[in-house]
Amino acid sequence: MGSTAPVVNLPLLVTVSFDAEPTKYLVAAVLWPGNASSRTGTLGVLRRQVELLQEYFRKARLRLRADSAFAMPELLDCWETASLESVIGMPTNAVLARSSHRLMVQARRRSAGGRDAR
Repeated sequence: MGSTAPVVNLPLLVTVSFDAEPTKYLVAAVLWPGNASSRTGTLGVLRRQVELLQEYFRKARLRLRADSAFAMPELLDCWETASLESVIGMPTNAVLARSSHRLMVQARRRSAGGRDAR
């Protein structure tokens, strides 16, 4: 008899948005087994998408946004080689949050009001 355990798949979704436009356009979707590492196949998928985007949007500045699972040296090296901007979400870190609090307040004030918050 076969297994009755549920099969869990996790998606890798690659979207594109333009400038400040809130709409995101899906350009790639891949399902990985739930027990696969975030490293499994990700580099190949992202390399191919970057190649295509650079081919079709030659003058565009590409910025990659990803969560902390993608903060691995081989991906960061790939993005740097491709001259991509990157924004990587990091997990909460209480020590870092305390030590950066003052600077984060200043940055948020600058961002919200466009003024120097010194």
